[in-house]
Amino acid sequence: MTLVEIVRQTYIKGFFISTVLPKDMNGLYETMVFKTDSNNEVIDWSELYTNRYKTKEQAKENHEKVVSIFEGEII
Repeated sequence: MTLVEIVRQTYIKGFFISTVLPKDMNGLYETMVFKTDSNNEVIDWSELYTNRYKTKEQAKENHEKVVSIFEGEII
């Protein structure tokens, strides 16, 4: 049994950005951002950012916006 539907996942400059549809979120998609090391391994599962969306289209669009925001971060 799958617990999530993966919409998009992106690794950039010390961050893992994940947008999924968790089975326990009553149909809401969510994007979360986690800190990674230089090998793209998550070093802390405490999310740095979280947002939720009603549709898959909103989730995809906002995933790209979050990627753009975190691309500009200085680590």
